[in-house]
Amino acid sequence: MGKTKYSLTENLIIKSNMPSVGIVSSNPKRAERIAYSCLQDVILLTEYQSAWALDIYIGKYKDKFVFVAGVALGASGASFAIQQLASAGAKVIIRYGSNDNPGITKADMAKVILVDSADNLVGLMHANGEPEQDWGKTLYADTELVAQLNKEFKKSGLNVEMAICHHVEDLVAYNYPVLHPNYKQISNQLEKLYLNQATKLHCRDMETAALFYRAKIDGFVAATVLQNIPKIPGKNQVYYNEVGETARQMEPRIAKVILDVIVPYSDEHEISSKVAYVKLDENNVKEHLGQINDEDYSLAKIKEIGDGNLNQVFRVNMPDKSLIVKQSLPYLRCVGEEYLLDKIRIKYEIAYLKIAANLCENHIPRLYYTDDKKMMVIHMQDLNKHQLMRDGLINGIKYPNFAQHIAKFLATMMFKTSRNYLDLKCHVELIKTFNDNTLRSLTENFIFTFPYIEHETNYKNLPHRFSFKFRNNMKFLLDLFATSTETLSHGDLHTGSIFINEEETYIIDGEFAFMGPAGFDLGLLIANLITAYIHHKNLSANPKSKDIQSWLITTIEEIITNFAIEYKKLSIEN
Repeated sequence: MGKTKYSLTENLIIKSNMPSVGIVSSNPKRAERIAYSCLQDVILLTEYQSAWALDIYIGKYKDKFVFVAGVALGASGASFAIQQLASAGAKVIIRYGSNDNPGITKADMAKVILVDSADNLVGLMHANGEPEQDWGKTLYADTELVAQLNKEFKKSGLNVEMAICHHVEDLVAYNYPVLHPNYKQISNQLEKLYLNQATKLHCRDMETAALFYRAKIDGFVAATVLQNIPKIPGKNQVYYNEVGETARQMEPRIAKVILDVIVPYSDEHEISSKVAYVKLDENNVKEHLGQINDEDYSLAKIKEIGDGNLNQVFRVNMPDKSLIVKQSLPYLRCVGEEYLLDKIRIKYEIAYLKIAANLCENHIPRLYYTDDKKMMVIHMQDLNKHQLMRDGLINGIKYPNFAQHIAKFLATMMFKTSRNYLDLKCHVELIKTFNDNTLRSLTENFIFTFPYIEHETNYKNLPHRFSFKFRNNMKFLLDLFATSTETLSHGDLHTGSIFINEEETYIIDGEFAFMGPAGFDLGLLIANLITAYIHHKNLSANPKSKDIQSWLITTIEEIITNFAIEYKKLSIEN
């Protein structure tokens, strides 16, 4: 079979020229971590929209453009992605994968595996029209590339082991034999492959075979680097416990050696701003707004006002109006760029705010523009006549309408996104929309887990203060949080997510939104009000604090009472 005939314009997914060198990984989170820990001026290509998982990051390494791509699992999916990259200009591709093995020790993790050959690729070669006599024949990495990687890894202090990868058509069947009747056949097949190369380490890596095959027919050079990972069978977390943390720390070390080897081969490359995620700042917000509409923003004054943990927020003041521009960042802002987060989370916030605005229009800021595909932004109403409720409470301000407003909002959202109101199809659609939100793991960690154990994020580590009964109750609540899909929850409803004045109450944010247990938002908010009460109790010498304490207790009681009234009313009416 010859080189791929069609061009970039005929690519199904990738529609822009690629840098000539890069790394591919079948773990999208690893690809994201490598991009943001090793490269500068990183962008995520967004000109294509596909349900198929293909994330391509472009950035600079030593002033040269490279790409890091997260591609689909499996030989066929990897082959398709790699062919797309080759058609778009990739000339050197390194696969950064995992040698998954539960028996790997911490000492083993300082060893890097270099794959110089692969075999047993039958199905894909068959599907691509190769002659039958060639099916499964050995495929090879680029020898010069392997030699350079070997040399540089050893110079960096890492041990290197050479390996051959065996493509297994049904890897899941091999790893979980009880699930598949053909396990014995697959096992025998592997034993024969092992005997052919008795002197090398044997790995089962489907994507490597696909990579070497595409390199052969599309004319680029390739090699595979595998990291020893202590993958625990049956666990959904690859980076598990202490050895898992070691694996995470090894990633940038390994990735930088790979980049050092391939970056000299990088050609000149230009990025089109039309296809890129660009981090906003006070200097480029006007340009961003000008790309959205034809208004004149030359006189606008831009100020970054975000004080949250996750996002950046800009106030845009113009002579006749103002608005807010919010953008999600690819890391946890309050910690820094080393704590990576998925910036696509803003799609959950946009979806939540639109549903909430439809059900409770008076309590959601107006949305002027939303983008959850490219720039990950929301343009919305500037609530400049309101303040964060948290700030108001700290200063002893009371809000007479809050209990009634929030009780009605919570009752409406809880009832009208549940099976008490929705038919099964609509309820299932909500679950599909929200329940792959990765921010749920932050809630699981920081609300249900870390505070009750010894952990570096705690101000004080006092796990002995929690009784067995308390821990049991917490486990029950964690299980409920993780499994229930009763109703749509804001997920982070506290006084820092509420803008308020004496007449109006607005709910903001929403990136933590998920389908979860009824009452989660109500409980979280009341817990936050109790925290405010404790804060003021510790300031009892201040006359304002006694007054606000009394108001907080009354408000909690009124929220619970009004919520029950509003929910019962909705139940009767519907």
